[in-house]
Amino acid sequence: MIILYSLEWEKGKWSWGNIVKSLLKELEYIFDEIISVDYKSWRTSRGGDKVIIKKDKNSFFLSQNVKQLEKLGRYSSGAYDKTICRLGGLRSFQISPLRSKNYLQRMSKCFAIVATNDKLKIIAELVNDRVYLIPNGLDLEKWVCMEKPFSHNLSNMVVGFVGNIKTKEKCDYKGYNIIEDTCNMLGLELKTALFGPDQIPHEEMQEKFYKEIDVLVLLTDGEGCSNTIMESLACGIPVITTREAGYHGEKLSHEINVLFSEKNRKDLKDQLKKLQQRPALYKKISENGRLFTEEHHNVKRVAQEYREVFKSCVDIDTNKSYKEKMVTTRKTMKKNKNSIRDDEIEYKDTTIVTIFDDERFDKRYVINLYNMLCRNIKYPFKFVCMIDDSINLPEIKGIEFQIIDDLLSSRWYKVDLFKPGRFESERVLYLDLDTIVMDNVDDLLSVDYTFSSLKPWNKTNQNIGLINTGIMSWENKKCTFIYKNFSEEVMDEYPDAQTYISEEIRKNNNEYVPIQDFFPGIYSFKKSCKSRLPAEDAKIICFYGKPLIHKCKKEWIGRFWK
Repeated sequence: MIILYSLEWEKGKWSWGNIVKSLLKELEYIFDEIISVDYKSWRTSRGGDKVIIKKDKNSFFLSQNVKQLEKLGRYSSGAYDKTICRLGGLRSFQISPLRSKNYLQRMSKCFAIVATNDKLKIIAELVNDRVYLIPNGLDLEKWVCMEKPFSHNLSNMVVGFVGNIKTKEKCDYKGYNIIEDTCNMLGLELKTALFGPDQIPHEEMQEKFYKEIDVLVLLTDGEGCSNTIMESLACGIPVITTREAGYHGEKLSHEINVLFSEKNRKDLKDQLKKLQQRPALYKKISENGRLFTEEHHNVKRVAQEYREVFKSCVDIDTNKSYKEKMVTTRKTMKKNKNSIRDDEIEYKDTTIVTIFDDERFDKRYVINLYNMLCRNIKYPFKFVCMIDDSINLPEIKGIEFQIIDDLLSSRWYKVDLFKPGRFESERVLYLDLDTIVMDNVDDLLSVDYTFSSLKPWNKTNQNIGLINTGIMSWENKKCTFIYKNFSEEVMDEYPDAQTYISEEIRKNNNEYVPIQDFFPGIYSFKKSCKSRLPAEDAKIICFYGKPLIHKCKKEWIGRFWK
């Protein structure tokens, strides 16, 4: 039996290639023969036959990442049935909703998916019944703690950075410029190990890089299971990273085995100074970081977990009755209108947007709303916060800031949401900033109505035909009339954006449907939650006016608003 691996790992320049060496050793116990080359080389070596994969019934495949499934699909879609696909990072699903949809379709055909963090696991479970959470691993007999003397002078601390910053996009994604500027500001040496022709060979990284740094910094917008962080922890080097650092952002604990920083110069400066000024904390994080790798990143255990996945693939391949059962199961799932396998993925390319009002809210509201959405939406989405150009909010990972038209006063800000070209997505979902998202809201990304919004909580407003603009969902290109019809005369005629939008929708859209009619579980804090916990089916709690969320003393609020 043969495994085809899609990366020429023998070069061994970067960490994943070395991980595979240990992985393949474990897999030798299952397979008679292992070939490890990229698809193009393998096809060429077999005479360029484009259907060779289909003919070779004893081949099983390991795809390093979701992008490489496309290469396999060019030669034979049937090969997916024997493919284990490893999801290496979130960035593949953040670049383009359309590309993400294609990835999901291919993933649905694979035998199994290996996710390297919880968010990737959630995405994979949308389309595949066999999903395994397996982080990356290291040979911990070779990767040893550096045992730096904790009495060394931390005022001359050396900061380390590892990564690929060959493009501006990648540089921004890793936060390199912020790290460089902060080191210059503090007078600290920054030592780098960069991907490219002059990079340090992986087998020399311990001696030539980790041994010479005191702390590793990676201000990432999103990782799978960062090899850089894993290696640093194994060496007993403290790590400063973001909470978006994939597996490590999910599993590590602030000031226990890591320091978390927001992606800005001020917070990074504070975390670096904290390490400089508190040697006991430095020692604690160093020792606990090593313990973390021993618990989570031992490559022998990681490889054994991969081995079990492949073994189940071999066992099922030889079990005809099981295969027939799976064919029946797949046909049943395709009939289910809620299934998102193959071409039946129903979610819409959506931008989720909110508006920041600095007179009532602070940055916690922006961060917490984004975090709640990330926890309760399985699909990729873009998050935009609209702000007045006078507001100076710090950079926040995963959040794009757009400036509101400076000719509009705050009571008319929502009109600017409908400006032609404001958003590029198929649909837009708007949420007021003082909203708590408690449970899964995926269905809000599959709305078909041209425009929908909340039904007012106040019966008087319902009777006079007002809509509640606290939550709105609309088809982007079909609702630009709201902006185009706006004028100075409108501001004289209507008291605010809510009244104006209500009238425009009434005049231009006869099929308006309140969100509550198709999405149950939305409650008003004032109407339903002031004296008791929200109902069991609660998914969204809407605050408006007073009290503000951060001033409420209800215990349940703290469990969700974070």
